Amino acid sequence: MLHFKYTPLISFDVAHSYYKDKHAADAAYTLLPSTIAVMESYGLKAKQSNGTLKLYLKRDENNQPFVPLDTVIDLYFGIQIKTDLLNITSSFGKGRYWFSNLKEDGTYQQQLTLTAANELPEIARQQKMFNFPAGTVASLTLKRPAAVPGGWINVSTTTVDALSGAAKVTVQEPGLYLFEKKLTGGGTDTGKIILSDEMVQQANNWSILHLQLKPGDDNLVFSLTLGARKSKWQYYLVEPTDRGGSTVDASKLTISYSAAASSRYPANVAITKKLPPYLPAEKNYIDGLKADGKIKEVYLFESQTDMEILDGEQPVVKLNKDMGGEVGHIAIPDRSMKNTTIIYKL
Repeated sequence: MLHFKYTPLISFDVAHSYYKDKHAADAAYTLLPSTIAVMESYGLKAKQSNGTLKLYLKRDENNQPFVPLDTVIDLYFGIQIKTDLLNITSSFGKGRYWFSNLKEDGTYQQQLTLTAANELPEIARQQKMFNFPAGTVASLTLKRPAAVPGGWINVSTTTVDALSGAAKVTVQEPGLYLFEKKLTGGGTDTGKIILSDEMVQQANNWSILHLQLKPGDDNLVFSLTLGARKSKWQYYLVEPTDRGGSTVDASKLTISYSAAASSRYPANVAITKKLPPYLPAEKNYIDGLKADGKIKEVYLFESQTDMEILDGEQPVVKLNKDMGGEVGHIAIPDRSMKNTTIIYKL
């Protein structure tokens, strides 16, 4: 009877400073069908748990791979963030993104930490029709990242029809490509494109993860670190015109902040009133609050330092009278919010 075991080949997770342990357990991964087929052919198995994706290599009783990894293989995964973590992450908009263990010049990246890539280039099917203004482009060359250090390698060159400006290219292997346009007037233009029938259908994924493996790779640990978004906390105190019965002078209210020593937040942060003239965006926001005619005044307070949102024990923010005495607690921004603006109705 043959005995076999699975040993770790790749571990991948997402890190963010929001979490005390820096580990984002709310990441999930999808395997593209072509990746599943490649993994099956090399005796690889994938498991994900608590935000970590792990790939295992099947080995025999002598610790030898059942199927030797004797060539370079490319694996593609979709990454989904199942919570609102991206609200408090810097540099990410509504687009999709591309992460890879290959450098931008196409060489193999030996370091084991992935860094955030730019927003995804265009994604198209593996048969792609390019259309340029007639007579502007002579030919189109496609290149792929090299499997070993050396930069991008040529895949194909297609002549562009001089009359229509059209060029049709077809690739067998899905993935990231560099395209170079040889201009009829001299010189070249470059760009990037992902050619993959499967990725066109992966619209629900926040990003695409590309991991290239070469012979000899074993027990690699990759981590994608998402930077925290830092911004000033703003409080708009809204005083209605019909605010009767209160003896508190709204114009003299102050806001205080405190955090326990056991909290990950700074111990002390000044939150002070801003006076006109406001920034254009702030003025427009205040004017919008007053637009219905039922608001007497709006007072804007702002933290004097940029803050990031953290998990664990939260700080306490209070609204106080000018001569002392607490009016009430105010909420603080959290990761469910698109910005760090709080509106408090007096």
